[in-house]
Amino acid sequence: MLPRVRTLTSGETVVGRPRDFDAPARNFLEAGDIKSVLAVPIFVEGEWSGIIGFENCRREHDWLPAEIHTIKILAELVSAAIISLRRPQVPTVANRIVEASPTIVYRMGPKAPFPLVNISQNIRRYGYDAAELLAAPDRWPQLMDAKDLPVALFVSRGALENRSAFRRRRDDQFRRRDDRPSGHRARPGARR
Repeated sequence: MLPRVRTLTSGETVVGRPRDFDAPARNFLEAGDIKSVLAVPIFVEGEWSGIIGFENCRREHDWLPAEIHTIKILAELVSAAIISLRRPQVPTVANRIVEASPTIVYRMGPKAPFPLVNISQNIRRYGYDAAELLAAPDRWPQLMDAKDLPVALFVSRGALENRSAFRRRRDDQFRRRDDRPSGHRARPGARR
């Protein structure tokens, strides 16, 4: 593809059979026994980074517009992947809200003993390290007060049975709320 590098670096797609190109490109393709070629440039943040190329060495191939378009989309996806790997991960707005709050967001496995799968980094507010907790995912029950463990297990089992909406009553008992979403909040001081 060397003779067509300038074409690719300018953002153009190279497509055709050896007879469609000038002598240097034709000689290059024929030396490699290439019957037809399709090459799409990859640009990363405006700079040429490489190509996605297909060569048919068995027979001539007329590349369809849909094939060319598909490879162009693939080149854009490769570019986006490279960009995302180069950039540091930027927390989403939701992550920033969670990290700034005292609420711990966590995810547990679906079967007893309900191993910890993920936990928000703001657990450090309470003296724990998220990485250490995730390294021993079955240890979390040992860290809980004995009287809170049955409630935690009840809530975990309920979530798995699609009863994830619970309300704590004044007597510290939990009861299931109806499964319908609520679009409003109670006024401060109002009874529910």
